[in-house]
Amino acid sequence: MGDFVCNFTAVVLGIILTFMGSDWIEKRNTQRDVKSALLLVKAELKANRQTILDGKQKIEREI
Repeated sequence: MGDFVCNFTAVVLGIILTFMGSDWIEKRNTQRDVKSALLLVKAELKANRQTILDGKQKIEREI
């Protein structure tokens, strides 16, 4: 009986650790995806800002 309890406990702990590890990996992947998306947004905003500034300068030269 004691051997069964020891094996059962080991299996349960293994399952719990697997779920915890899986959750941790999922959170890390989500953070990586969010960071990547934010970097893309930042790059697009910089490009848009530059386009607006270029357009403004062009208009000012024409006036």
